[in-house]
Amino acid sequence: MSWSGIAKFFTGFVLAIAVLFFAGVNTTRYLITRFTTPPPRPTFPNESSAQADAPAESVPPPLNPLPKQFNLLLPLLHQLLLLTHLVPTKPS
Repeated sequence: MSWSGIAKFFTGFVLAIAVLFFAGVNTTRYLITRFTTPPPRPTFPNESSAQADAPAESVPPPLNPLPKQFNLLLPLLHQLLLLTHLVPTKPS
């Protein structure tokens, strides 16, 4: 087997393991989220209708003005800014 064949096999093997790993992580996160949400509150016949029809307390949305795509880019932008400050500037 040539070196390119070995490299292709190794790359394919690593990618397959990575796909299995991330599929397992996502499945676990989904199941944890699914099992930890509380069920809806039951209503019983002897409760008054005012209590049963009362709206639940509204939870304000989290204060995150940036879309999710930017949250992934923030660490990269931070590193880029740090690198640009480490580069010496031209003397005036």
